[in-house]
Amino acid sequence: MPLLTSKRTRIGESISRYLQTRGSIFTLSTLFIGGLLVSSLFCISGSESSTLLLKIVVNELNLQKSRTFLQLLLSATTSFAWVFVLIYLCVNSRKGALMVFAIPVLYGLAIGSLITAVLVNYGYAALDYIAVCIFIPKFFETLLLLSICNKAARYCRTATGSGRRRREDELPLALYLILFAGCFLLEGGLLWLFRGMLYSSGFFLP
Repeated sequence: MPLLTSKRTRIGESISRYLQTRGSIFTLSTLFIGGLLVSSLFCISGSESSTLLLKIVVNELNLQKSRTFLQLLLSATTSFAWVFVLIYLCVNSRKGALMVFAIPVLYGLAIGSLITAVLVNYGYAALDYIAVCIFIPKFFETLLLLSICNKAARYCRTATGSGRRRREDELPLALYLILFAGCFLLEGGLLWLFRGMLYSSGFFLP
């Protein structure tokens, strides 16, 4: 019986550790998808605010046509700067573990607005542009975003004394910056090479 009890205890501890590590990823992913859906529904609501948002996004898309590769790269980088600012604030705040979970929601809102604006203004003919210039780079950026948010949440929990900090709980910011830089290069390169997909069928707005 003692051996059986000990085995059950170990299994329970393993499940608890799994939920602590994977549970955060599941929660962060759910929040991202929720933000994605909310912004998409808002953009097609037909309200004045949604119309203004669509105009802002479409204007940004129109500017892509005349930008150089470096300008596209800079745009991709600066559009993600708020994430790094929030991550920095989260890991240096007592309530950072809770603040971290707002980041995927905000990112989901931004991506949902972008995709919906393209579909509303350019129609299904822009699906190839969405697949190549939005889905591919944003897929990798989203994976990295969820990963760094998960790491930041674990870091905040251990920093506030709610858990024992281990080596894997440290936040490798330098590594993430390098990986994100690679994603920005990919996004800038794809936009520079394939942005014509959005305008080749006469959908460009003057």
